[in-house]
Amino acid sequence: MRWSGWPTILALMALSGPTSARDARDAWTTSWASAQQVPTSDNVAPPSMLHDATLRQIVHLSRGGPTIRVLLSNRFGDEQLKIDDARVARAQAPGSSAIVADTDHALTIDGRRDIVIAPGAEMFSDPVPLTVAPGANIAISVHLAAAPQPQTSHSAARSSSFVVAGSHARDTILTDAVTTKHWFYLAGVDVAAAAPVVVAIGDSITDGYASGDDANARWPDALAARLRADPNTRIGVSRTWASAATASLPTGSGPASSPGSTATCSASAASAPRS
Repeated sequence: MRWSGWPTILALMALSGPTSARDARDAWTTSWASAQQVPTSDNVAPPSMLHDATLRQIVHLSRGGPTIRVLLSNRFGDEQLKIDDARVARAQAPGSSAIVADTDHALTIDGRRDIVIAPGAEMFSDPVPLTVAPGANIAISVHLAAAPQPQTSHSAARSSSFVVAGSHARDTILTDAVTTKHWFYLAGVDVAAAAPVVVAIGDSITDGYASGDDANARWPDALAARLRADPNTRIGVSRTWASAATASLPTGSGPASSPGSTATCSASAASAPRS
């Protein structure tokens, strides 16, 4: 079967009905998600790079809210993912490691700051009282003792991530950081809001091919901006993708749940609010 990247599918564009105040308090909606992969050899970070290192990753949200939670992923690791310090804050700007210091919050899971995620697992952080606007950029910082192998990542982030030796997750700026254009061990960000989500499914164009680095100019980003500009369509946009080069092959860099599967959008690819 021939793969066609166009038209890209807009999946699960559900129209949710009115929600109660309780629904709004209890529901979570995807604001950003990343398809998880086993990186190809040319996209693997050297193990020494992620050994006793702080990784700060910048993501662009589609939907705002008063509280967030972060989905950390060890989807393809054969070892535990151990994080002894994790933080989230508003980012100063795309392409910069600087954060807005007074928005910095700890990320915990079950109240613990030392996070351990089993091989093959993904875990949401506890809710964080960080108010974010639609279209905001946030920085997620983790200190890794060592990166489990194989790595879990998204190779075509088109967004700068920053790596520096030692424990610096609380630093306002990561001085002398190495820059990479990948996301690692990061699958999604939810906001506390009762709202539907559009899930864009497509090839590398949906993933932002040729849209530039740190520009947030992928077409799903543009769609999200248009939707939130209209008070009648203020909903989130999430995206996932399948490589056009391998969509007709039973191989790839993600789980083989179906022939040609190359990645999985393991965060909330759902249109209805989630509890």
